[in-house]
Parts: sequence; C-alpha cells; structure tokens
Amino acid sequence: MADALAEMTKRSAYFRQIEEDAEKHATTILELKDAIGSFQSKDMAELVKFHQHVEQQLVLARFEGFPSKKLESLRMAAALYSKLEGAVSTLKGWKLTSPLSQQLDKVEGYFNKVENVIAIVHQYTLMSRVSTDERVCRSKTRWT
Repeated sequence: MADALAEMTKRSAYFRQIEEDAEKHATTILELKDAIGSFQSKDMAELVKFHQHVEQQLVLARFEGFPSKKLESLRMAAALYSKLEGAVSTLKGWKLTSPLSQQLDKVEGYFNKVENVIAIVHQYTLMSRVSTDERVCRSKTRWT
C-alpha cells in the first residue's frame, strides 16, 4: 500500500510541484525557520509585523524541525492583539447619548465581550509560560 501511494505521489503533478517549490524556496524557508525559532519581543506591534512577514513566505510544513508550534503561537498572539486593538478603537469612538441607561447596558455587554478576549489572552500567556518553563527544565536536565 505504501509503495502504491509513493508511486502515485511521484506521478502527481500536484506533489511534483510541492517538491519543486520546496527545493526552490529551501534557503528562504530555512532562514525563516531560524528567525521564528529565535524571535522574542515584548512589543506587540513588532510581533504583528514579524507575523505578517512570515505569512507572506509560507510553504513551511515540508521542512523537518520547522518551529510550527511557535509559528502558531505567533499567529495566535497577533490575532488576539488585533482583537484587543479593535476593542480599543471601538471604545475610543464610542459616543454617549441619552438615555444613559441603554448606553450602560450596551457598555456592559461590550465589556463582557472584551473580558472574554482578555481571559483568552491571559490563559494563552499562562500556557506559553508553562510551555517555556517545561522546555527550560528539559534543557537543564538534559545538559546537567
């Protein structure tokens, strides 16, 4: 079965094109692999810019050892940051009008939505820290 699948893959124009693209873009992808692996920033605007740069260059999954989990983390962080920026823009443009009680209900509903996004960001941050702490512990136990 595996031999038949390999033979079909060799004959498929689609899979040949993937192989050609992988060979053609190997240098760029390997550079991106290193850049993603070493990326660190506390500036969310820089993260979003870096994320956009990486997304423009993708054919990455074909390369062994590519930091897919970290790329997914960058995607998630950029998306959550964009949501929070949208919330800030909405709040800045909010005009209070009469009757105020209706506005307060609207504000409360919006803040509940924002609170959910903040909870996701907080949970994601905690998960990232745990993941980083686990990697640090594993690397220390490996080398000590």
